[in-house]
Amino acid sequence: KKQQLIKEFIKNFDSLFSDDTRSYVKEYKDLSALIGREIEILSGDHTGCAQAIDIDEKARLIVKKDGKKITLDSGDVSIRFN
Repeated sequence: KKQQLIKEFIKNFDSLFSDDTRSYVKEYKDLSALIGREIEILSGDHTGCAQAIDIDEKARLIVKKDGKKITLDSGDVSIRFN
């Protein structure tokens, strides 16, 4: 019974990341308050000021820091108000 439950959970979880996710990511990107803004990042080896430039197909934040593009999939960001 546990195996069936786990199997169903994984099947349903995987469906969240199917082709239908593209519409979710597009809406997420359209509503993002970060894109185009100067932000402060704290994510593993990446800390400091950066510019949020995009959100990729896996809903990861793409930032530009020190002239390099960095893709962030976890961490903290805050909007910098000048």
